[in-house]
Amino acid sequence: TRDPAYAAAALRIWDALERRFADRRNGEWFKQLDAAMRPDPVTPIESYDSVGPVAAECTRLLTEAPDTFEGFGTKEVSGDRATWPSTGPGDDMTLRCGVTRPAELSPTSNLQEIHAAGQAGVQWFITDTVDGSGQAYVCVDHRPYVAMWIPTNAGNGPITDISGLIDR
Repeated sequence: TRDPAYAAAALRIWDALERRFADRRNGEWFKQLDAAMRPDPVTPIESYDSVGPVAAECTRLLTEAPDTFEGFGTKEVSGDRATWPSTGPGDDMTLRCGVTRPAELSPTSNLQEIHAAGQAGVQWFITDTVDGSGQAYVCVDHRPYVAMWIPTNAGNGPITDISGLIDR
């Protein structure tokens, strides 16, 4: 006959394994591993100063930003930012409106001009790059300044869509 303590222990182990693999299916395990391996799990744009209270233009931009992007969950808006949680490994995507002018920006800075379909385009300044993680951009030709953290797995669709909203 089997020892009841052995059976109870086996069930606890099975239960723990089942929970761990369920976490893997929804990507949470990968996000936890990624966060644990990084010395600073916060994206660079979280440290950017803001100019003050959330402007009406920011409220409009954050409201009109798409609810989802491929590979990311539903938009969560709080204060001066919108965040799209990653549904797999990698960072969440974040948009902040009303940040201060980047100190490194100069008349000779390299800018990336991004055009949404049928629009003039907006100019983005790359402020931070984290190898294997993503890049931080600040839109510098419209006010208020808008910062965006683009994880490496996001592609160029999200920044193109946001550029279209800024350029309206």
